[in-house]
Amino acid sequence: MLHRPRATSRHLAVFALLIAGAPLADAQSNLDTVELRGTRAAEPPRVDVRRTCPDVDEHLTEGLARAIYMSGQAGTIHVRFQLDGERVGKVETRGGPLDYRAPLRRAVRGMACANDGQPNQQYNFLVVIRPTDEASDAMQDRVAVQELPASLALAR
Repeated sequence: MLHRPRATSRHLAVFALLIAGAPLADAQSNLDTVELRGTRAAEPPRVDVRRTCPDVDEHLTEGLARAIYMSGQAGTIHVRFQLDGERVGKVETRGGPLDYRAPLRRAVRGMACANDGQPNQQYNFLVVIRPTDEASDAMQDRVAVQELPASLALAR
């Protein structure tokens, strides 16, 4: 007889779980519909920095002149920035000598760029700094802005 009450208690436990779960199942079917709204997918980074910021070469050459004079190192620095209207913001630099990163970010923030009507555009480009060359001592020959192919801009 002791075995029988155990079976009954098991059945009662299963029955209690079923009864307790019934309101939850009913509540789940009566949930309100939720509508999700989001922004469209982010545009790929732009690589035509010279088109939007026509004086980029001269501006970065002037902004990096002191750092290049002090460091004299060669390097390639990947630059990414956001343009909102005519305001440059969220400047990031990656790669190259550390001595150039802060002056480069300051120079990019100070660039004059045209507003083409699209908000929050991302731009990617490379700045190549060449070592001092005896044949050419001109600063404009030491700093080169290279626009990335679109396929490489996505990968960076």
